[in-house]
Amino acid sequence: MKKSAFFVFLLVLTLGVTPAFALTDNEYRILVSTSQAFKEADEELGKVWKEVYGGLSEKDQKFIMKSQQYWIKEWRDTVVKRLMKQGMSKTDAYTKVTKDRINMLRIYQHNSKLSEEDKAAGRVGWPDYYFEEWHQEQLRQFKAIFDSSVFFDMEALMRAANIENKNGKKQNVAEDDPDSPHYADGKMSFDGGFTFYLIEDNPFYVVIDKKGYKAAGLQVDDNIDDYSLFKLNLGMSFMGWNDMYKDESRHEYQWILEREVDGAKRPVQRFSVTAENGKIKSVSWGTFVID
Repeated sequence: MKKSAFFVFLLVLTLGVTPAFALTDNEYRILVSTSQAFKEADEELGKVWKEVYGGLSEKDQKFIMKSQQYWIKEWRDTVVKRLMKQGMSKTDAYTKVTKDRINMLRIYQHNSKLSEEDKAAGRVGWPDYYFEEWHQEQLRQFKAIFDSSVFFDMEALMRAANIENKNGKKQNVAEDDPDSPHYADGKMSFDGGFTFYLIEDNPFYVVIDKKGYKAAGLQVDDNIDDYSLFKLNLGMSFMGWNDMYKDESRHEYQWILEREVDGAKRPVQRFSVTAENGKIKSVSWGTFVID
């Protein structure tokens, strides 16, 4: 599909969506004609989308298209509804979420162009555009919370969570285990809700399914909604992770960190949250095993 054809398709999709709470075609036209701020933000979003999408690899284009469709179909209107409950007008709310989406696209564009040296030096992020509440300092605080609780060195996680390896129950991995990475050859379970997946007895992936340990500020049984996912996604994107992917079949929200490996961009780490009835059901993360 040509870029111009895709862009037209995206605009049609934006205007034609009708979830339970959504911006109708007529409401959209009224916003454009009565609010200069919304009109300018809406026009800039169209320009930025075309620029960002056109500059990405085919793989990244497919990924960001899924993200944009999710924003159009669900995320945008859910966040607007939340903002209106807090007292913001509908016009201001749609203007804000449109500007926030421009930021997200700019973040993705910025991070996609970084060299491996830049990423290793922590130069992920974006230029300062429209952010008000979640400014750079707050995102740096999120990174500090993430780095001090989400340990990819599983031995360090065990120490932080006061887990004694001798108290674990070792098991084989069942073929229908929904949490197991496909290359795990065993797992070790602990009473606190921690399950570590193993390769040759070495832990490389963890799933937490009981309340008690906070990872990235999240723990099992906490409330979670689209607005909290929105803020979490900002923090993850700030650190250079891919935009959130939603697995509908498992009610799972996941983020992937990619790096250059042997001359190719490959996934190296994964972080995910599963939810049920507005509550966090599990939090998991680990390292990809690259063949």
